[in-house]
This record gives sequence, C-alpha cells and structure tokens, in this order.
Amino acid sequence: MKQVEFSRNKSHQAQQPGDIRSRSRMQARADGASYAVYLYIWGLAWMLSAACLFLQQFRVLPVSSALFTVVALAASALVWYRQSAGSRSDRGRRAPAEGQEPARVSKHWSLAALYTAAGVFLLLLLTRLGALEPLDWYIGKGLLLAVVYGGLSRTLGKPVALLAVWQLALTAIVGWKYLGFGPVWLDGFSGAGLLVLAGMLQLWNRGEVRT
Repeated sequence: MKQVEFSRNKSHQAQQPGDIRSRSRMQARADGASYAVYLYIWGLAWMLSAACLFLQQFRVLPVSSALFTVVALAASALVWYRQSAGSRSDRGRRAPAEGQEPARVSKHWSLAALYTAAGVFLLLLLTRLGALEPLDWYIGKGLLLAVVYGGLSRTLGKPVALLAVWQLALTAIVGWKYLGFGPVWLDGFSGAGLLVLAGMLQLWNRGEVRT
C-alpha cells in the first residue's frame, strides 16, 4: 500500500514542472491579449506606410509615410491612458492574491516593450548621426523584431518561435538580395507579422487555439 502511494506521489511530482510551465504559458498568453491592440495599431501603421512608399513611386500622394508613425504613436498613447485608468479603477476590487501572477507576466511584457522602444531609439539615433544608412535602418528594425519574437517565444510557445524564424529569414533575404525594396517589403511583411501575433493572442485568450 505504501509502495503504491509512493509511486503515485512520485508520478505527481514528475508531472508538476510541466503543469507549472503550462499554466505559466496560458497565463502569459491571456495577459498578452491586452497588448494585442498595440500590435494591431503598429502592424496597420507599418503596412500603410509600406503601401504609401510603394505608391509614391508612381504618383504624388497627399500624405507622407511618416504620418502613419505619428498616428500610431498618438493611438498607442490614447490606448495606454485608457488601459491605465481602467486598471487603477479595478485594482481596488481585486484581491492581492489574484493580481500577483498577472503582475509578474505583465512585467515581462512591459520589459519586452521597453527593450523594443530602446532598440528602435538606438537605430534612429545611429541613422541620424550617419552611422547607419537609411536602408540599414529597416534591416536593423527587422532584426530587432526577430529578436523580440524570439524572447517572447520563451513564454508564448512554438508559434511565436516560428514567427521569429520567419522574420529573421525575411530580413536576411531582403538585406541580401532586395535591399532597395527594404522599406516596402520589410514594413509591409513585418506589419503583417504583428497582425498575426495579435490575432494569435486573441485566439489564445478565447481558448479557441491551444497550440
């Protein structure tokens, strides 16, 4: 009898780390759903910027591609303000134990956003100082996005790792063969990748996809 109980306890302990990782991944995906709106904003902004740059080769457009970056910044600031106001109002209703794990995961996402913003700022500074050519800025942005995907894949799983490989391959091919088309190709397809990640986060949050 004791031997049977010992074997059951041992089996339970062996499964425990996997269960913890599974719960942590599910929590990370659920918490990431609140950041999907930012991915939609910047994904659409990059795709519209790429379309604008492409059409400017054939005709003069009344808007500049830089306008979409300004709009994306303003929209992101507005969404952040509304989410911050909503979280402050809900904080008093939530028990301390309930908010402990989401806070840890939210910190992971906030650090990812902070490192991304710092990387983009560094690339802009190097381009402004002349250390990077304008086309190299797009290559650097593509590589940075691949690194961010790779970091997020540690908590979000294999689909995001595949997205990192796709982004890295896209950036390498464009930089090697089609550098002159970098602004159009990288902004367009990188923006599409952001939309895919946003869609995956929402599907995971609804429980429709469990891969």
